[in-house]
Amino acid sequence: MKKLYILLTLLILSTAVQSQKVVMLHKTTGLQLAFYGNQPLIDAYTAASNDDTIYLPGGSFEAPLFDKRLTIYGAGHYPDSSAATGKTFIVNNVSILSNADSSVFEGIDFLGSISVRDNVNYLILKRNSILSIDYSYTPVSSNNRIEGNVINGNINTTYAANLLLVNNIITGVLISTKNGDVVRNNIFTLTNQQYTLNSCLYTLFENNIFLSTLISFITQYGSNYNTFNNNIFTITPTWGSNAIANNYVNADAATLFINQSGTPFNYLHNYHLQNPGSFTGADGLQCGIYGGTFIYKEGAVPVNPHIFQKNISSATDVNGKLNVNISVAAQNE
Repeated sequence: MKKLYILLTLLILSTAVQSQKVVMLHKTTGLQLAFYGNQPLIDAYTAASNDDTIYLPGGSFEAPLFDKRLTIYGAGHYPDSSAATGKTFIVNNVSILSNADSSVFEGIDFLGSISVRDNVNYLILKRNSILSIDYSYTPVSSNNRIEGNVINGNINTTYAANLLLVNNIITGVLISTKNGDVVRNNIFTLTNQQYTLNSCLYTLFENNIFLSTLISFITQYGSNYNTFNNNIFTITPTWGSNAIANNYVNADAATLFINQSGTPFNYLHNYHLQNPGSFTGADGLQCGIYGGTFIYKEGAVPVNPHIFQKNISSATDVNGKLNVNISVAAQNE
């Protein structure tokens, strides 16, 4: 109920201030603050303390350097599921620093890259659209989870440890995973003789789908000593010194999904397998983003209550009342 109240307050305030973007800050003390103007996210962040929650409406926002432990919810990035609110965009490149341990970012369309710097642990990036993710800064960041995102570029994990990369759609190259990292139930869409893995070592790859048509896409750029279990490939790759078990090779890309083609992500595509029972993962569930523990959520709707329909009058009636009709759906994790 608390999340629902904040969400409705945010929507009504946005209407009351003539469609300005209103950002709500919910503090652990129970205090709720509204921010609007030229930089409402930056202002809300400045007022926030560790463990507070920020709620972003649809619209475009400049982000600060994130160096606090916060939970930040957007309205989503799928056009159909955010039709009533609009998509939430962060328009600049984002840097996340060491005091942001255990932060959560969910339901946001990041138009720039996310750089994780300076030992950020237990970070969760969930159900976002992200241009690219960069862990190329020391010291090492550990035990981060990247779950259910659309990642429209490369992921450089040079200084990430015990990374869990699960149930994402990835259109770029995965760089420098290592011992302790787990890559599970993702779809890697790079095709047309493009390599997908670069310098990945001692990593567990499980239940993924690789669309590369380059036979040497694993070994060409030094990805060795990994374990590949129950993955789907559209070719038979050159395995090199990688360990393999129960993989599916030479799958027909044209009939693999309900509707998918090419490398770029498309909201109109349908990434469900046509025959999920034919491609069983190591856990006994289907390969790809709709299998495993962190099943990809349709529409990537964030976990907070979601406004899916609204009708707000443009003016008050003769009695001075504003007619507001809003339909809200509770969300499961």
